[in-house]
Amino acid sequence: MYIQETISENHTTLQQVARAVGIVGDQMGQDIVYRKGTRLVFWNPRKDDGDALLVAHTLGMQVTIEPECQRSVASSRHGVSHYEFWAAHSSPMEATRYAIFKVAEDITCPNF
Repeated sequence: MYIQETISENHTTLQQVARAVGIVGDQMGQDIVYRKGTRLVFWNPRKDDGDALLVAHTLGMQVTIEPECQRSVASSRHGVSHYEFWAAHSSPMEATRYAIFKVAEDITCPNF
């Protein structure tokens, strides 16, 4: 039951973050799929650097890379911040994307 609820919450938060940056599409697996012209685009800021950058820019985030602490920090003008240590992820970029998504999630889904 908990696993299903977590999956459902992840789908809801991804949809809400997508809408917050102007993307409207359908959930397909772990991605949002939408049409851009005649092609289908798969969107997921947790997996794609460009998608994460779009989220950070659109929501007015500041992203700081701290090599001396081996962590990435994302913060918003709403006073929300989140940091991720690189060791907890497969790469520093994955940690950065995750920090960006967590701040976006806190901004767009305050009840989760």
